[in-house]
Amino acid sequence: MKKFIFSAVLALICVFILPLNALKADAAANYAKGYSGDKDLSGIYDQYGLFDSVEYEEINEMIDAYSELLEMNIVVFLPDSLYIDNSDYETEIFADDCYDEIFGEDTDGVFYYIDISGKSPAYDYLSTSGKAVLWYQDKIDDRTFEGFMIPHLPVSGEEIKAEQIHEAITAFCDFLMNQKNESKSFSRHYKDSSSGKVFYYKNGELYITRGNAPSTVIFITFVSFLIGIVISLITKACIKSHYKFKASTSPDVYVSKQKSQFSVQTDTFLRTHTTRTKIESSSSRGGGGGGHSHSGGHGGGGYHR
Repeated sequence: MKKFIFSAVLALICVFILPLNALKADAAANYAKGYSGDKDLSGIYDQYGLFDSVEYEEINEMIDAYSELLEMNIVVFLPDSLYIDNSDYETEIFADDCYDEIFGEDTDGVFYYIDISGKSPAYDYLSTSGKAVLWYQDKIDDRTFEGFMIPHLPVSGEEIKAEQIHEAITAFCDFLMNQKNESKSFSRHYKDSSSGKVFYYKNGELYITRGNAPSTVIFITFVSFLIGIVISLITKACIKSHYKFKASTSPDVYVSKQKSQFSVQTDTFLRTHTTRTKIESSSSRGGGGGGHSHSGGHGGGGYHR
């Protein structure tokens, strides 16, 4: 009996409780803030002091134009030697947090860190936020950097030339325009392990929540249902094999036909009324925590050169 109760409870968890827990994504708040429309915050942040005023203004105008076309924030950051001792991880944290400080958490945009600090090997990093996470996450890999930006950037230790960096920024803006994936497919989603936030589209709208994407919920529900069926079948087989009877369960087995005689046979029922009670159930939902100094969700990727 104990085995039966354990198996039944396990089947119940698989069929009902796990899917209900997965549904917490739908109940979570949507943190997506979108794009404010203020292109003036976008541009180049030249800590290195590489460009003169004319080149600086020209690059800013180009970035502003792309910001308006793509309807998202765009920052290119050029670090000086103060960042030379930063690890790759510290660079990633800096890019994510700096973006959040400028534009706010979970807004639409990108932060491109071009490492001209003098560190060797140099580590370039592209941080994405909001819709840019789903637009570019499957495009940010070694081929992206090698195909667009790297051909215009100096090798680690080489002299930094303004025209090279200018060309790299232009190639980066072209990448943003040409490589965006605007698909709002139900199955597309991304989870930021640092913040615990999930990015997905639902009914054509971007959602940034804590929990699971709807496609993940459906998958968990389906798998849980299958597991529940399997456990139920195993439980049934175990019970059947444990309670095998050697003879029929008919009442005639326990009654001697030679010694028992009935002159009158009647069927008498103690009660003729039955009642049914509906069993109600409830579930609880909750959320998770973050990791950076800001709690905005981010995607991204980096490259050594």
